[in-house]
Amino acid sequence: MRLYPWQIAQWQHYKNARDSQHLSHALLLVGNAGIGKHHFATLLAQSLLCEQIDTQGFACGYCKSCKVYHSHAHPDCDCENGTAVFNAQHFD
Repeated sequence: MRLYPWQIAQWQHYKNARDSQHLSHALLLVGNAGIGKHHFATLLAQSLLCEQIDTQGFACGYCKSCKVYHSHAHPDCDCENGTAVFNAQHFD
């Protein structure tokens, strides 16, 4: 699962913020229906929880955290109704 072309600039912004440890405490993704907000949020959630992100900031898909995320059982992410809620202790 990769980004849509119109999401690349936003992804780079959040990747840079994460790399410099300046990621906001909350993110609000807004826009018209059908532009890929849920898709973007899913990729971001996976990336934030992954133990071995790649050079572009995407989740590896193979580490223990990624496997647990894909089983919908990650203790640090509760994704309901298109909303991802993270346990802040994961990022301390």
